[in-house]
Amino acid sequence: MKTDNVKIIFKSICKDYKRYSVIKRKENMDFNYKCFTYSFERTMNALSETSRDILNKSFFKVEYPFWWLEVYSSTTFYRYRKIAITAFVFIFICANASFKVSHNVIC
Repeated sequence: MKTDNVKIIFKSICKDYKRYSVIKRKENMDFNYKCFTYSFERTMNALSETSRDILNKSFFKVEYPFWWLEVYSSTTFYRYRKIAITAFVFIFICANASFKVSHNVIC
């Protein structure tokens, strides 16, 4: 009799724990997504318009291959692209680090 009660209680606890852990994981994923999008938007807004255009058209909103030939020479485009990528990574890391420190959270 006691073992049956223990099994029933154990199953109930496990079911509640699983439900709780799924909800908690979803909350963590939502929070991480919000942290990421906040950092990403903040980074894109901090870039120059040229860098933003190059990153958007080359990686995020790909229009067509070699779109840049109408606007830049090859050397200029690759130089600007390198600057844009470097600035994006640097600002993204700094924005994310400052967000963690100022909000005292782990993103």
